[in-house]
Amino acid sequence: QKLLHWQPRVQPHDIPVLVLEGKVTPEALSKLFSHQACAVHVRAFLDQQECEQIREVLATSSKFSNWRINRGTSSDVEKLGIVATESLKSFEAFRQYLNASGERDVILAAPFEQLRLALQCSHAQGCIHPRLGRWQLPSG
Repeated sequence: QKLLHWQPRVQPHDIPVLVLEGKVTPEALSKLFSHQACAVHVRAFLDQQECEQIREVLATSSKFSNWRINRGTSSDVEKLGIVATESLKSFEAFRQYLNASGERDVILAAPFEQLRLALQCSHAQGCIHPRLGRWQLPSG
């Protein structure tokens, strides 16, 4: 069965992937946000040791669970921890969502925070954490 798309499918050569070394630049973000590029790949954004720590946490974590969507329907996606929609089930769930707890969560949150800071420096409007009332929501 053929799927109909509202726009023609973009081929890999139609819009380039920008490849940078080490950091995000304002020029790359400008091209990404104006659809002159389909992605920005930053090589060596994290060092080898950080990548190894993340790999170890993800490979050994027993905290993965099925991400249930559409009113509890099982999906083919595994998640780690509590997602935003689950955080509203109880105050304790909300606290778990807001607070990185333990080395595992800190290791996994670090790349998102590093990216947020890089975007903050590179984009005119910055990159802010969303808020829910007086609570700042986590990155990533």
